[in-house]
Amino acid sequence: MIRFDKMTESAQELFREAQDLLARTRHNQFDVEHVLTVLVTKEGVGREILRQMGINVDGLSKDLELLLRGKPTLSGGGGGPIYITPRLDAVVTGAQMEADRLHDEYIGVDHLLLAISRSTDPALKRVLDAHGISPEAIYGALRSVRGEQRITDRDSEERYQALQK
Repeated sequence: MIRFDKMTESAQELFREAQDLLARTRHNQFDVEHVLTVLVTKEGVGREILRQMGINVDGLSKDLELLLRGKPTLSGGGGGPIYITPRLDAVVTGAQMEADRLHDEYIGVDHLLLAISRSTDPALKRVLDAHGISPEAIYGALRSVRGEQRITDRDSEERYQALQK
């Protein structure tokens, strides 16, 4: 079960928008690609980390769109129950481990990105590898985006690069 009370406001917003994407794509399985697609397309810390890594976010977005198109869709007018996939549940667990490793008190978007980068799903791994997304590359970019700041409250991500903004 995903504990949203353990996430930053930005991470919670990411999940809300990913659920909206789930509805628009008429999927009933809430999966990693929904979260990553929003992370890549939404302005914020996740997209900034990817930019720092030199990632072509438009190209990555298109590749993720192809993965989403390959997922089964619901037929008919009404939406059925939504299921959180074991893959997405594992990402949230991995994000908590990343937060613990960085001595953060909440799961942030950066932790989710790190956990996603460790995916072993063959299709997603191919996309991540093709774009040079790895935990090591993310850690390197994270230092320039976040510096030595820790996530001590739900709004900590808003203070990343505050001087640059």
